[in-house]
Amino acid sequence: MKLMRIIISSLIIGTVLLASSMDVEATDKKTLCNKQFELNGEIKEFPESLPIIKGRILFPLTWLAKEMGADSVVWDGKSKTVTVEIPAYFKQHQYLSYLNGIKYGKESKEYPLPKRLQDLEILPYPLTSGNNAIFSQKPITLNITDKGFSMPWAVYDYEVVKGKLYVTSDWFNTMFLAHTNRVGNKIKINYPTRAEIQKKVADLEMLTQPTSPEEALALWIVGQQKRSGALQYSALSPELKQKFLAKKQGWVTGGSSPSAGRATIVNKEQVDDSTIRYVIHIDEMLQGNISGQITETIEVKKYELEGKTYWLIVGAKGDTGYYSILPEENN
Repeated sequence: MKLMRIIISSLIIGTVLLASSMDVEATDKKTLCNKQFELNGEIKEFPESLPIIKGRILFPLTWLAKEMGADSVVWDGKSKTVTVEIPAYFKQHQYLSYLNGIKYGKESKEYPLPKRLQDLEILPYPLTSGNNAIFSQKPITLNITDKGFSMPWAVYDYEVVKGKLYVTSDWFNTMFLAHTNRVGNKIKINYPTRAEIQKKVADLEMLTQPTSPEEALALWIVGQQKRSGALQYSALSPELKQKFLAKKQGWVTGGSSPSAGRATIVNKEQVDDSTIRYVIHIDEMLQGNISGQITETIEVKKYELEGKTYWLIVGAKGDTGYYSILPEENN
């Protein structure tokens, strides 16, 4: 089972995001001569006319990414690799993990999320999905980084014009959650700023803090079932949160197969007035069938933080390395 987990996890790394592009009248190659556009409501101008290939508008990656807040963009034409350093990209993925976890966590009947999360109106998921055009059979590699956190992507919808790299609007959605609209020759690009992303994450972190042992356990279990590292993170003690953040390993846990299925509490022990220890069994699902079972021991402790009482996980041991956001030494 461990070998299968490693193989499946490794396949996820090279996943290509399929995102909807801006379509124009399909011709082989032409250019959009109107350089003026709106970026978050501000009128700007592209440095060159935009190429249009197979009906898709392409945008200058280096120039536009820096306009949208990238610290650096390095294009290596020899290795066909572009590295984009984006502050708050790690936070952005935490935000997406919260949205996924809360949206699909509402389906949980055995270990329901807290009512305040059940009643929360979730915004539309900001990553788009569709079909990318393929301009070249040989992809380039896009590495999106943020202070040690790195996520690689294979990009087929690109063009190099006079040494400059152009990509479709899909990749600005991937990098910045940007949405691009075109009416006639006018282009509008809107995206959440770094401050806005940080505010959204801070609000969700506060909202998801568990106020009872049952809430902490529900966040932990649903977080594993729905592959939401953010929900798991909300249930952790400050000490364990710091250990996770030090690893910069990302917010998606486990894989599509095997996956965490039904969870059952097999033992509950009151260690002392402020500590409860749970032993849970989780079914492992493989292609829709139960393929095995794992055991986790979860210890939850009462915390007083900023004048409020929370119950947070101080230990998670057992076979949690695949499904958990915690580093291996904690398991």
